[in-house]
Amino acid sequence: MLEEAASAAAVEGYKDGRGIFSYICQKIDYANHFKVNFEEMKEQAGKLKATRHDLEAKIDRMNRLTNVREAWNSRVEVAEQEVLELERKYNKETVHAWRYARFWSRANLSKHMAKKREKLKVLLEEEKLDDGGVVKRSPEPVRVIDAPRTKGKPSLHWAVEEILGNIREREFKMIGLWGSVGTGKTTVMQNLNNSEEVKKIFDIVLWVSVSKARNIEKVQNAITQRLKLKVEGGRDPVEIAQLINDELEGMRFLLLLDEVWDHLNLKEVGIPSNDKGSKVVFASRFYDLCHDTGADELVHMNRLSDADAYKIFKEKVGRTMEV
Repeated sequence: MLEEAASAAAVEGYKDGRGIFSYICQKIDYANHFKVNFEEMKEQAGKLKATRHDLEAKIDRMNRLTNVREAWNSRVEVAEQEVLELERKYNKETVHAWRYARFWSRANLSKHMAKKREKLKVLLEEEKLDDGGVVKRSPEPVRVIDAPRTKGKPSLHWAVEEILGNIREREFKMIGLWGSVGTGKTTVMQNLNNSEEVKKIFDIVLWVSVSKARNIEKVQNAITQRLKLKVEGGRDPVEIAQLINDELEGMRFLLLLDEVWDHLNLKEVGIPSNDKGSKVVFASRFYDLCHDTGADELVHMNRLSDADAYKIFKEKVGRTMEV
């Protein structure tokens, strides 16, 4: 069998333009480095796997891969499967290491492992050279809400203008809007969200309807969805707060909190108090709540005029009635 293998090797060696002696020496070298090539291949595979996991950690924050990086990621996954197959063959060879007849197969496998090690190095270097592999999926600055317009409704529009004026004042960071039920607070907040001026001032506008139940997780969920942050189930609210904080820290944001019924700790939610000119506006039925929250300015909503209430009613139900 050895003679047949040597004969086949000689033929193959001559076809490649090399002598039989150099060919056999090369095989012996591969065989002698059988274990070394395996260990070095595994070492490179481990580094590449760790790099891929780091990339996936970035993607977990609701990022997306460029086409180039997607192709790289796919190639790494294929390479990892190929390494597993070579590892299986290596383990099989080591079990039968006493069989000298397996010299040629071990040499060939060692050669494959050495080549795979070099390919893994190339993949690793490609990742280091490309810093633009992960690209933010930026949320739209404003998500327009379908709502009645306050223009042409004086008993509502003054409040929008009042709050916009407060927003222009840099020292005002938190503004409270309060008034009894039916005064149009939600409509005012919706028009602030849709305002063209607001769109020009802020990097992003966040709208959250807090509702009666004080639920930090609900508020966090609304914000993470708006920011397009990927949050796995079971994440601790403290971790989610840090995620939100990190995302908003470098932005000039406007947070609109509608229907606030109880004190809400914005720090626990993850809202940073940055120096970018960010603002928080919240609407509540309760003056004491607005005051105790520490708002820099309070805006009191009076009762809607009958004329404005009728205009909003017509807009909501359609213009099918007689005027």
